[in-house]
Amino acid sequence: MSYSAFEKIRSINSELYGVWAPVVPQVPADGFPDDGLPDNLETAALSFLRNRCTGLRFRHGTNSAGQSYDGLEDREGRSSSQDQIPYNFEMDIDRLTMENAVHRFFLNGTASSAFSVYFCYLEMFLGNYADSKKMIEMLAEFENNAGSLLMKHRDHYSHSVYVFAIGLACYEKLAAFRKTYSEFYGLDGPESPEAAHHFLKYWGLTSLFHDIGYPFELPFEQVKSYFGDSIDAVPFIAYKGIDAFDKPWEPRFTQAAKFREKAAKKAKAAENGDVKAQDEKEEFERKAAAAQAEADKLLQKVRILGGSNETSLSKLLARNLAPNFSRFYSGFEPFESYREGIPGSADTEEVYEKYLAEKIISRKAPDPEEFNGFMDHAFFSACILLRNLLEVMDESELKKELLDVATAVMLHNSMYKYCITNVNDNGENGFNPGHHLRASIHPLAWLLMLADELQCWDRTAYGKNSRTQYHPMWCDISFEDDTITALYYYDETLNKGTRKDGTIKKMQDGGKFGFLKDIEQIIDVNDDTPEGDSGFPHSSIRLVIGKAFTRSSRKAAQYISSSSFMHLYDFALALNSQYNAREKVVRSDGEQWVYRDVPEEEMRRSFDALSLEYKLSNIMQAEAFGRYLNEIGCFYTDRAVAYPLKTEFENEELETIGRLEHQRWMDEKLSMGWQSGAEYKTAVLDCPAGSAEEKQERKRLRELLRVHEDIIPYEKLSHREKNKDKDPMNDMMRLIEEFDGLRVYKL
Repeated sequence: MSYSAFEKIRSINSELYGVWAPVVPQVPADGFPDDGLPDNLETAALSFLRNRCTGLRFRHGTNSAGQSYDGLEDREGRSSSQDQIPYNFEMDIDRLTMENAVHRFFLNGTASSAFSVYFCYLEMFLGNYADSKKMIEMLAEFENNAGSLLMKHRDHYSHSVYVFAIGLACYEKLAAFRKTYSEFYGLDGPESPEAAHHFLKYWGLTSLFHDIGYPFELPFEQVKSYFGDSIDAVPFIAYKGIDAFDKPWEPRFTQAAKFREKAAKKAKAAENGDVKAQDEKEEFERKAAAAQAEADKLLQKVRILGGSNETSLSKLLARNLAPNFSRFYSGFEPFESYREGIPGSADTEEVYEKYLAEKIISRKAPDPEEFNGFMDHAFFSACILLRNLLEVMDESELKKELLDVATAVMLHNSMYKYCITNVNDNGENGFNPGHHLRASIHPLAWLLMLADELQCWDRTAYGKNSRTQYHPMWCDISFEDDTITALYYYDETLNKGTRKDGTIKKMQDGGKFGFLKDIEQIIDVNDDTPEGDSGFPHSSIRLVIGKAFTRSSRKAAQYISSSSFMHLYDFALALNSQYNAREKVVRSDGEQWVYRDVPEEEMRRSFDALSLEYKLSNIMQAEAFGRYLNEIGCFYTDRAVAYPLKTEFENEELETIGRLEHQRWMDEKLSMGWQSGAEYKTAVLDCPAGSAEEKQERKRLRELLRVHEDIIPYEKLSHREKNKDKDPMNDMMRLIEEFDGLRVYKL
């Protein structure tokens, strides 16, 4: 059973209320695009989420009241509010929400639909999007505003979601990889749901956040591009203050010391008769204690994660890599030279760990001249991610896998290719097989390198050179046994021109000197060389690359309205609060809803009480606003433009928007297993008629049955229900200006 809690709750509802509900959509509600392009990659990724992840994040046993989680007897799950439905039912709904978010992303590949995937993952596995949003919003903002200043730069935000999907598909279809992954982590068999759950959690962290350090590389490359493509004999950017970045607890210790120093000064002032000084002393002492406690807690987490008294993130990362990598890469010439300089060094693993920490990891940011003038964003990505995980995760969640995630991210760009080994240092037969990273050494790093290399299609080009190059618009990745076939589709019309630069230059239908060769030099695929005695077996996975030309396009409909989608979360927060802040007033032209201002803290509490399904519904409503404006000949922008400014919509415009919003809401409900019906209103309940208790119970029953009387055509809605779709729209103008600096104009 793919959604076992759905099936169980349907059986319960049938017995108690005579309603065979809810339903589980068997395919995405809007199907796959009818554009002639195959969908093997999406089908495999969605199959992983639906069929391998049964029971994802379920609780088992009983709660403190003796209610069975497996029997769905509890009410600890959220839906439209807290404590409405069984906890495991909410977990199934969360997984379906993510499945639909991935599907919508494949329909258009836009940054705003990518945001929905990020949001689902963070809510499901890190607990709250707000705690981690800075990581992805910084990447998006820098690319949006600074990417065009580079000669060569392409999207990394939507790219990371495609990489995520490629990994899901590989796990779903490659039995060899499932076996390697399960054995590496000692899981309960490669076909078990528990192994799939484990993979989803840690692969999601690896893939979705592997490029979040790009804001540190962008300014370096901007300055570098001014002088050409070298930092020799010219000014360049290097990062100082890395010690505090590498030891995030140190600034807190320093802050605590400063507060204690200020408290001591106030204590002396109090002794000299300063009346206010005693209160100020106590306040500084309170701040010092809080800063000290934060530092102690963070350092304790680092030591739990590292299993020893680690003193920096660099050493933590080096210790994670050393056991396996020292056995395979200790013959690399720079390491051999380093070891020769340490008298009496016998323990290869210990010396290799020290080499990684001192000569590579900690030197990447402050000394780019030692790394061929290259600033590696992957180092920053790993540190930012690890720091964030240490902040938001409880001590009980700190497992070795988090370090595997961080080191996979750190290795994926240049560190593995040129610091662990050197892929350009070819051997006698064209290349050195030792360059290949084997999945059995580090499965997350192996998969990230594979997926990151394969994902070169449908990427927004920001830099001048990137915009003039010829890249694929789509790729279909199919699987047979343990063979991956990646077929890249290029625009047929562009092939008739002269633009041959870009990925097509390397796409030689699997030729050994093109795109495939690059991947073979990095990771262990298509490898028929002897196994060796390293203890890490070869992968049996094969990779085939090809290209094709087509007139079809999978680009999303584009609208004049454009903004940074980064504030969708804040926009959705405010949008949700408006439903709780509506007040009905009677005017000469009839009743109307007006809205009061809601404090931000109240907005957040109201939003956090919702399930993932309802949170994402608010986000999707906010995202759809640009499309609605397009339909009525309007647009929004944060620029001053010579078009008439709108401050409110006319009745005819509101009618059009209301119709569109109702259709969006209805499509969303159907995709989440809802049906049209009013059984929650007519069911016999054991509570006083007309009471507040009855009202709450009927709301709860609606969420259990997943039926709603308004899932009907717009024309059949009552006037009151139509107004629910229309009334918030004028207020949305104020919200987008407040949260994104946008104004609405008429064409």
